Amino acid sequence: MKIVMTLLCSSRWGILIAAWLLAASCTSGHAPPSNDGSKDGTVLTGLGSAGAGSGTIWLLAGPAPQSANIFRLTLSDRRVEQVTRNAQGHGISWLSASRAGIVVADASTGADRIGVLDTGGGRVTPLQTGDELTTTAYTPAISPDGAIAFARAMWPTGPPGGRRQASPASTSAVPGPGAKPVWEIVVTDPGRKNLTVAHQAEPALAAPAWGPRGGLAFIESPGVQGGDSHPKVYVLNGDRRPAGSFRAPLGKASSLLWGQNEGMPLAVTDGVGSTALLDTRDGSSRPLPNGWVGLCWNPTGDRLLVGQGSRLALVATTKPEEVIDVGRFGGGNLYGCGWIDR
Repeated sequence: MKIVMTLLCSSRWGILIAAWLLAASCTSGHAPPSNDGSKDGTVLTGLGSAGAGSGTIWLLAGPAPQSANIFRLTLSDRRVEQVTRNAQGHGISWLSASRAGIVVADASTGADRIGVLDTGGGRVTPLQTGDELTTTAYTPAISPDGAIAFARAMWPTGPPGGRRQASPASTSAVPGPGAKPVWEIVVTDPGRKNLTVAHQAEPALAAPAWGPRGGLAFIESPGVQGGDSHPKVYVLNGDRRPAGSFRAPLGKASSLLWGQNEGMPLAVTDGVGSTALLDTRDGSSRPLPNGWVGLCWNPTGDRLLVGQGSRLALVATTKPEEVIDVGRFGGGNLYGCGWIDR
C-alpha cells in the first residue's frame, strides 16, 4: 500500500487504514549492506534439502515494520544482495514480483507511490495511477505478462467551482467530516499505458492478486472484523467477470497470495500472524500453524514460503499443518517476497 506487505504507515490518512491492511506491509528502509548470506548472518541451508534450490527470491525485510528494503536472494549460491537503500521512515511498503518485473509501493520521496523497480540500480519509476489530487493507490500486483493491478480510492473533488480536495496520501491532513472515497480495483495493460476499472465498490478494497488464466482476486473490507463488515474475498476470471465470492477465513484478512497454477489455493493473511489457504473452487479453508505468515508462493505453486520474524519456512499445500524450517534471514524481519524461477 502505500497495505506486506500493501497499508499506509506515514502521517497521512493512511494511518487510519493501517488497521485494516497488512501491518507488516508498512515499511521504511534501513537494512544491512549487501553481503554473501554467510556473512550477514543469513543461514538458509534448509532451502536446498526442502527442494528449493533454484530461482530468485525477492525479499521485503528490515529491522521493524516501518524499516524495510528489498533484498535479492539467489538460491543457486544463497547469495544475498540489498537492492534498495531507502532512508529510515521512507521505505518500501509493498512488493510483488513476476518474470515481467517487480512493482512496489515506495515512500522514498515522502508519501507512498506505486512504481516499477529497476532491479539493477534500485530506482523506482512511478506508475501513473490517476489524478494525484483525487486518487490514492495501494497494494500493487504484477502479472506474468507485465499487467499491474492495484486498489484505488477515488476522493470527493469538493463543491462545484471549488478547489479540488487533495488526496490524503499527498498531505498529512485527515479528510474532513463526511469525506468518503469510492474504491476501485484498477488494471493496466502490459504496456502500462491504459487503466481499466475491473471492480468498484464503496467498502474498502485491497490486495489484488493474479491467479490462473489471468484471474484476479482481491479483498473487500480488509482488516475489518464483526457484523456485516467481515472481509470478503472476490474472484474475477480472465475476462474480469465475477467468478466467485467467499467469506474470508480470517476476520482481519488484509493480504492475498496466489499464482498461475490451476487449482492452487489462495493464501489469505492478516496483520496479526495468521494465514489460511482458501480453495476458490468450494470456499473451504485450512489454517497454517499459528504465528507463521505467508510471504510468497514458489514458482510451481505447491509450496508457500512463510515467515516468523526473521525465520523462514516452507509449507506444502498438501500438508498445511506441517512447517519445514529452512533457516534465518540476516537482513531483519520478513514482511513479503516474490519468488521467480530465474
